[in-house]
Amino acid sequence: MERELALLDAQERDFTAGLARHQQDLEPLQGLVSLGLDPADLQGHTRSAAFFGRVSDGMIAARLRNTIASADASVIERADHAIIAALVHQRDAAKARELLTAHSYQELPIPQSPKPARELLLETELEMKRCGSELALIKSQRQSLREHFQKQAGGMDAWLNAQLEIALAPLNFAATKRAFIITGWVLADKAERLKNELGKATDGKAFIKVSEPGHHDEVPVQLDNPKVVEPFEYLLRLYTLPRFDELDPTIFMFISFPLFFGFILGDMGYGLLCLVIFGLLNRKLKSPILSILMVSSVSSMFFGALFGEFFGAEELFGLQIPHVLS
Repeated sequence: MERELALLDAQERDFTAGLARHQQDLEPLQGLVSLGLDPADLQGHTRSAAFFGRVSDGMIAARLRNTIASADASVIERADHAIIAALVHQRDAAKARELLTAHSYQELPIPQSPKPARELLLETELEMKRCGSELALIKSQRQSLREHFQKQAGGMDAWLNAQLEIALAPLNFAATKRAFIITGWVLADKAERLKNELGKATDGKAFIKVSEPGHHDEVPVQLDNPKVVEPFEYLLRLYTLPRFDELDPTIFMFISFPLFFGFILGDMGYGLLCLVIFGLLNRKLKSPILSILMVSSVSSMFFGALFGEFFGAEELFGLQIPHVLS
């Protein structure tokens, strides 16, 4: 897992650096293409000095041509700046740079390639797309690894808990060479069955005593509800479970939550749509929340029938939908 993540991190750094490098190349190439120039047009001049970069406004091109006889300049206007390409004689280079500097000249790198600017721009854009795709793939792979690890960790956690219970079990035993004592908890309605089975397993040699828990005992709680009510135990566990001698409020949640849901979204059409969507999701996810929403959707359909509404309309196929409440 760590090795795979380290490899993905290294690949991500490489592609991120490549993407940044191509982004830096993008503006000069776009400028050259807009000016109708190629890198070769600004390179290899022994008697001329080449200038290529950003300036604050495009008026500098005319000033160069008017001030310096040897200047040949082209400019393309952008939203907040301009890009200029100029060739001047070497003897006029200092004067040209002074004029350009007065217009916030920032030099752009000229690609060192014999290829046309348009071809280089296309290659750069393709490489940027490739880097972006690779980075998206790496992100997806990292997410898959994380989900796989979480599943493994969940299974490992359950196994460790089971092993911990096994390891701690002897602490509940008091033993001699010929006898041992086990203490534990059992559901009240299953206590008699446990006594009978232990008696059979030990040929009646086990002494079994069942007693009611004391007031200060920390009694584990197991909720016992009908299958249709069980999902609503999830809402109860968001707060706290009742004590063993207290009333289980799950049944009240089973009644009240769908009741309010249906009253608020009282529409047969929306209720049916929700029931289908939540049902399909629940087949894959097996979530108690989705089971709760399915029951609530039935309540919504019921109230929709009372209100006589189907997707907000009170008529269906030109017929008035009968309703009890309005």
